[in-house]
Amino acid sequence: MKKISFTAQELKILKLICKQLTAKEIATKIGLSFRTVEDYRRKIQKKVGARNVVGIAIYAIKHELIRV
Repeated sequence: MKKISFTAQELKILKLICKQLTAKEIATKIGLSFRTVEDYRRKIQKKVGARNVVGIAIYAIKHELIRV
């Protein structure tokens, strides 16, 4: 399986998604627009082959990107 690489910003957003923050909360927390956060979420989803944010979280856990 090919290793997926993430930019620093994608990784930050991925981790905040896994902490159950909404796109609006993430945008406020890191100083981006809601739309920009949603664009990052879509890119992350596509990279990991997820259908939704739950899939992103499952990927992050399986690949040890976050600790649970």
